[in-house]
Amino acid sequence: EIPIPGFRLQMDVKYVPERVGEYKAYAYVIVDECTRMRFIHAYTSINPGNTVDFLERAKAFFPFSLRTIQTDNGTEFTFRLHPGVGPDYVHPMDEWCVENQIIHRCIPPGEKELNGKVERSHRIDEQSFYWRAPTDTIERLNEELGKWVRVYNHERLHGGIAFRTPFEKLLERFQTLRESKIDDYDELFQL
Repeated sequence: EIPIPGFRLQMDVKYVPERVGEYKAYAYVIVDECTRMRFIHAYTSINPGNTVDFLERAKAFFPFSLRTIQTDNGTEFTFRLHPGVGPDYVHPMDEWCVENQIIHRCIPPGEKELNGKVERSHRIDEQSFYWRAPTDTIERLNEELGKWVRVYNHERLHGGIAFRTPFEKLLERFQTLRESKIDDYDELFQL
């Protein structure tokens, strides 16, 4: 278990099962490994620009600093395994991570289980949200995703964190770390 919130987050993209308006929709999802707290935002395309937009939103959403973000090797996250992209071309996500002093870690190809927490959260969304999600506009979908994220983080109990909510786990970690007198505590958490 990662003991400090924000030290590693798993990020992925979920294809929204139904079309939204006339478009396919894609939900970017990021999950903190310590608390299971997560953030979701949907777009009508997957690309590096939307990845950076999502990262900015996620950084503003979480009440703690982000230290490491773990992704698969999709072109929305990295160009490292894609032919035709020269070694001198830096992916916008990597640029953003460097600017924000965040480590970007890519899992090995074919090892999706290393991003198991975000993959599990996709299944929960499928079972509990997408079957009733609005499909008229991307704005409405994002509005309802925001409500669902609030329920997920503040009301839904999670077996992987001793049947607490991610927010309760976050408060417990804040208290434990505060009592541990960690140097730069206030820097770890954007309080």
